[in-house]
Amino acid sequence: MSGPMEDTLASEWLRFRELTTAGRSAEAIELADQVTSDSSEPLRVAQALIEKLAAVINTGEATTRRPATAMLVDAIEQQLRRGGPHARLAGEYAVLSGIIAYLNGSLNTALTCVVRGERAIRRMIEETVAAAP
Repeated sequence: MSGPMEDTLASEWLRFRELTTAGRSAEAIELADQVTSDSSEPLRVAQALIEKLAAVINTGEATTRRPATAMLVDAIEQQLRRGGPHARLAGEYAVLSGIIAYLNGSLNTALTCVVRGERAIRRMIEETVAAAP
């Protein structure tokens, strides 16, 4: 995919990255909630939910709010299915799922998720700043 949607995804990803690297997870969660309420585009919603999951992990809430985290993981998977193949988002989702599995004590599942993420990222053809290593 290239074009306006990929540009939107890349620019929103930059904003999420800026918030995350600055340790502003609460603001990243707010931005994700705003994007998900404003958009019905599956890949855009998936990316916002992925970034929300990353922020939830960063705040330590992934282990204290397991049911909510599980619902978030399910919502991401559903949006990725609806949006069609997107290697970067699938890779990011798999790696974060691996972190959740690790935090829940499931090392085999964590490893499987990381391998799945690495395989997805190898298929990546996206040419945006969000795709840069």
